[in-house]
Order: sequence, then C-alpha cells, then structure tokens
Amino acid sequence: MIVSIEKHIVKLVYFCLPINVMNMPRIDFNLAQSFLALWHERSVSKAASRLSLTQPALSAALKRLRALTDDPLFIRTPQGMQPTIRAITMAPVIEESLRRLREALGHSEAFDPLTSRRHFVIGCDSGLDYRLAPSMTHTLRCMAPGLSLVFRAIPPDGLEAAFQRREIDLGVTANQGAHPDSIAYPVGRLIMECVGSNLGNLSSPTMSISELCAFDHVLIEHARRFSRFDHALRGLGYERRVSVTVPSFGHIPPLLNHPGIVAIVPHYIAHAYCDLTSLQRAQVPPIMDRMTIRLLVPARSAADTAIEWLRRAILLELQSWWCASSEV
Repeated sequence: MIVSIEKHIVKLVYFCLPINVMNMPRIDFNLAQSFLALWHERSVSKAASRLSLTQPALSAALKRLRALTDDPLFIRTPQGMQPTIRAITMAPVIEESLRRLREALGHSEAFDPLTSRRHFVIGCDSGLDYRLAPSMTHTLRCMAPGLSLVFRAIPPDGLEAAFQRREIDLGVTANQGAHPDSIAYPVGRLIMECVGSNLGNLSSPTMSISELCAFDHVLIEHARRFSRFDHALRGLGYERRVSVTVPSFGHIPPLLNHPGIVAIVPHYIAHAYCDLTSLQRAQVPPIMDRMTIRLLVPARSAADTAIEWLRRAILLELQSWWCASSEV
C-alpha cells in the first residue's frame, strides 16, 4: 500500500512541477489542497471559504502553484476561474493521490454543516430539479445555512459527460445508462401522472387511454425527442394531440387552467404543481416500463464527508416523494 502511495506522490510531483529536481521539496499538502479547491469551486473566494482561509492566503497559494508549474493554471473569465490544459491534466492525478494518502493515514476531513461554506453543483434530468431545489433549499436553511447549491438541468444523455468534465458534484437521474465511475443509489420507480384543472369527473382514479387522448396536451420541448410515453402510446395504436410546447416544467401550470388541457408529468412534478395550485392529478395507464430514479455520486468523491452528508440529505428527500406517491 505504501509503495503504491509513493508512486502516486511521485506522479503528483512530476505533474505539478517543471522537470527540475530542485523544485521537488517545495510542493506540499496544503498547495495540493488549494489547487483542488480552486478546481472544484472555480472561484478564489469560494475556494478560500472551502478551506477556511482568507482570500489573500488562497491567492498566495495560487501564485506559488503558478511559479512551481510555470503555468497560469486558472484564468479569470466572466464564468469564473477556468482551468488551463495543464490544470486539467493535473487535477485527476492530484485528486487521486490525496485520496490515497488520506486512506493510508485513516484521515477524512471534518465537515460541520452548521459552519461549512461549501458550494455544490447538482445535475438533474427529467425535471427532478424542479421539486428538489425548493425542498433542499428549505433543508439547508435549517441544517446547513452556509452551504450553497446550484441545480443544473442536464439532458438525459449528458450526465456522465458532466461528471467527467467535473461540472457537477452529484447527479439525480431517470436515465438508465451506465455510470461506471459513479456509485448509484436507487430511489424509486418513475411514475407518470396526469395534471389538469378538470379531472374530477373521471370514471376511476386511473384514466383510460381514451380519456387521456380526449384532452389537448402540453409538452416540454426536449420531450419531443425523449418521450417514451408517446412511443408507448403509438405502440398501442393511440396518439395524443400536443397543442402547446414549452421550454420547461415551470412553464406548464398556468396553461393547465384551461379545462381542456392537461400534462403528463412525473409524479414528483405533479405533486409540486398541486401543492402550489388548485390543479388536480390522476394516475395514467401503466403503458411503459418504469425507469429507476437514481442518485449518483462520483467514486472519486466517496471519501468527501461533505458530499456524504449532502448525499444522505438528498436521498432522504427523494425517498419521501415515493412514500407520498400513493396519495392521489
């Protein structure tokens, strides 16, 4: 184990420094941590907060890193501190080396949700961010007031690439694709429901396909390419009429005030709509295989105690949606 760690530290040194053995003793653990904080946060102020340093101290560390590598490493842009090619090459080596070093020493960084000022990006597909963002905001204000979250909508086939580019820290997905470099936590099956303002006169709690197709429908734009529900309908010889297409789930509720218009959405979206409005919801025929919603954590972050805390908080919130799904 120690030999393996030594090999990784040698890799770290070679990637961090020019080919000059006189520089080798000058790299230290704190500089490596400063580099990774900048890599993840893309902001000097946020990286300093993450490490409980002042901004001048973090800026001084970046200056030392630049001198050691003879490379700017991070360039200031309107979108934040963007890494150079050298930094992109260094990041996975440093991250893996520090992870192995912490494992060997039996050390993990302490995380206090009440005082931490960490920043996280959560990638979501299938509208999961629409309900998760407000519920997690409430949780954080109560339990971790200094944390900040960014919820980013990711195309159904784009989550793995976002992980590889280190654009997100965690992912929540209904996509069934493989994620070999992530740890998956199944949450529940994707359930589709119908939402509208005139669903009180249905013959049963579950709509028939004929009742479903009698309405005009609202569809979000990306579903024209990814709608498994429509594909299943056509396989049964039916087709619904889409009268309005909108960019996102947030555009749908005002349109459903018209009695002849409905939307087929995941049950967690239906719950959110009905909690905020007088809209009604109904079950739809189970005409397609139910996909499994999963929470994904990159394997490289498994030892990060802050990520682990956030994973548990998100998992508890997601699981509560399925506990309430029988209430129609």
